[in-house]
Amino acid sequence: MATKTWQGILKDWGLGLPSESRARRARDEIIPHANIEPGNAPHTWRIHKNILVYLPPHPKSVYCSCTDFKTRQQAQGLACKHITALAMMTADGTVAWAVQAPPQAPPQAPSSTKDPVVEALKKALEIKAEIIVSLLKRGKKPLLWGTTGTLKTSATHEALLRLNGKMGLEEAIGSESWTDADLVGCWTPARKWAWGPMGRAFDRAQKGERVLFFLDEVTRFNPRALDIL
Repeated sequence: MATKTWQGILKDWGLGLPSESRARRARDEIIPHANIEPGNAPHTWRIHKNILVYLPPHPKSVYCSCTDFKTRQQAQGLACKHITALAMMTADGTVAWAVQAPPQAPPQAPSSTKDPVVEALKKALEIKAEIIVSLLKRGKKPLLWGTTGTLKTSATHEALLRLNGKMGLEEAIGSESWTDADLVGCWTPARKWAWGPMGRAFDRAQKGERVLFFLDEVTRFNPRALDIL
């Protein structure tokens, strides 16, 4: 990967180039302060307070948890500034390992005390993730319903990680601003087709991948988007 340009790496990851302003911010704001480290789950990497997720063996499943990617760039198949920064650092060899198997974390001394709240949340996350995995393996379509903070989104991402790359991810977070073109896809001003998350999920599935199309905050979609869904 180190012999490729960052633009070529983004292409390998299935993402188009970001705007010049995003590329500039990646170079000037993210890279100087980047502190890349393994996340809590396999194949996750923390960069500049955000999580980038890589799910082998599907390199086109690179994902960023930042709002810009989830609400704008992902729908257009474009990289955000965080993924762009990772591609730039991968191109110059700084983080060539980021698209390979995660390094082993250094051993840590056992803690004498455990926060009961943290432990309870971990247990709840494990239970929810296992239920989702079980349903997905049986061909079911899980629906998680609950108030904010009940681990619905976290459990879904954890479940996907537990499938060890056997299923790719496409995600759309509910918003009043979604249109049918945002969900399915549209032609860019440069006359290039850009898939939306739903269209991209079906496109990947048609090519032989198993894909989880995750609709987060589905009640926030406007009536037009719900009709399309």
